Parts: sequence; structure tokens; C-alpha cells
Amino acid sequence: MSIKDMVEVESQADEFMEKSPETRERLLYIAILRTDRKVTKINEHGCAKACDSKGTIIDRWTPATIGTVIMGVLVGLLEFFRSGKGGS
Repeated sequence: MSIKDMVEVESQADEFMEKSPETRERLLYIAILRTDRKVTKINEHGCAKACDSKGTIIDRWTPATIGTVIMGVLVGLLEFFRSGKGGS
């Protein structure tokens, strides 16, 4: 966790503590139930089905993959133009 994340969590905790005790208790109960539900899903179905959101194909690409694709296209274009625009 970065320092920025830690500061954000700290400010959220301060906001939470300013709420009334009844509201804090209700919010904690909701958070516990959500966590328990997610853990139960993971135990029953595994991690793949526990995720609520479906990622796109681009979400799985790493920066190295994107860089390789970009370099491949650039090298291809340079070779195309270097060879006299397609063998003309």
C-alpha cells in the first residue's frame, strides 16, 4: 500500500468515525456481510466466478505486450517504407 493510499484510508476512517454510533454499527455490519458473501462465493465456486465484473480483453494485456505490439507495427512500417513502399 502506497503512502497516498494510506492517507486516503486514514481520511476515510476519520469520516467514518464522525458518524453516529448507530450508523457506524450498521455500516460495519453491511461490510462484514458483503465480505462473508464474497468468501462464501470463492469457497463454493472458486475465484473465477467470485468476481462481479467481467474484464475486457485489453485488461489482460500487460505494458510489455502493448509495447511489443507497438514496436512490431513500427518495425513493419519502417521495413515497408525502407524497401521502397512495397517493392515499387
